[in-house]
Formats: sequence, C-alpha cells, structure tokens
Amino acid sequence: MRFDDRKIAMILDNFSGHPNLNLSHIKLFFLPPNTTSMTQPMDAGLSKNLKHYYRRFLARKRLLAVDSETGFKLDLLQALDWLKMSWDNVTPTAIKHCYQHVGFKDLPATEETSGPDTSI
Repeated sequence: MRFDDRKIAMILDNFSGHPNLNLSHIKLFFLPPNTTSMTQPMDAGLSKNLKHYYRRFLARKRLLAVDSETGFKLDLLQALDWLKMSWDNVTPTAIKHCYQHVGFKDLPATEETSGPDTSI
C-alpha cells in the first residue's frame, strides 16, 4: 500500500482486543461503545435468526439420541452442514429487514440492479 500510495480507512467496533495502531497508510476508526447492534446487520438480528435454525437441528439430534438411547455425538462436518442449511433457511426478507434496521434504505430498481430481462 505504501508503494502504491494507497490510503485505507478501516472501521472497527470498540472491542478491547483491537489494537489502536498508528499506521502510515491505514487509518483506524472506532465505533462508539454499545452501537454494534445499530451499525452491523449481523448483530441486528441475522445472527439470532441463524442460531434459531441451527439450534433446531441440534435439538432434533439430541432428542433422537435420547429416543434411541445412543450417545449424543456431533462431528465438525455435520455441524458445518447444519450451519449451511441454517443459513439457507434465513430468508431474503429477514436479511433486508436487518439491513433496514441499521439504516440501509431501499434503492429504486433500475435496469442495472433489477437484473437481465429473461422474458421471451
């Protein structure tokens, strides 16, 4: 970045683990305390929505283990599969709502944003 004389602005939450460094081509901007849920869509409900679906998979697995009297075992591959399926259950409407909650506004559809016309 220094060689290309590029300037970077990096916005960080105020997590205490983020170092406050003085860098030549990167300017760090820290959000005010307790504003994460107002500025980050994942914290505005998407994480909660995702966890809701994931916990349903987990609860079913635990109930099956109790019913079948087998031990409860969960491997990493299954957990990742559940995470992917949980994300697939999060609706575009839920995502849109979370972005709107933190202040993003709808833009009117244009030819560029509405996608190609596939009608015949």
